[in-house]
Amino acid sequence: MQKPKQRKLASRVFTSAGWVLGTFHVPEKVPFMEFLNGTQDFFTLTEVKLPRQGRPMPFLALQRSAAALIVPGKDEWNRDARNIENCRRVSCLFDGGLVLGTLELPEETRVSDHLMRKQHFIVLRNCTVGLDLGDVPSMEANPIVIANTDRVIGVAEMESESE
Repeated sequence: MQKPKQRKLASRVFTSAGWVLGTFHVPEKVPFMEFLNGTQDFFTLTEVKLPRQGRPMPFLALQRSAAALIVPGKDEWNRDARNIENCRRVSCLFDGGLVLGTLELPEETRVSDHLMRKQHFIVLRNCTVGLDLGDVPSMEANPIVIANTDRVIGVAEMESESE
């Protein structure tokens, strides 16, 4: 059986061990979110740099449940962008930090209803990520962050500035 043509997507993945840098191999015609929410228990990463490791590794099978956050490379930021009118500012709490961002929702869908759908990963745009990495807390801005709902402790809808 021939493997479908694939595209490489350099990304950063936040795990309980820290940031893992690596390259996902995604079938060319499959959107990244569809790939992440697929049936596989492990993701194949190549060109991997582990936290506190000097030398890159050629391969890592990363368990899906280990990925709390994924920050895809710049090529992916606009690939799946849609013009969605129903956006909500949310705060996602997870072990080790907090992500503030905009969640795009299907029309007339509430945040809570959207989260009840069984999906492993959700896209947040225009994000601020705050991490408590022990002695070194950090904060960074990212155009897109993909959060693993299996690792999220809670999601709060933020008040809009007009309220």
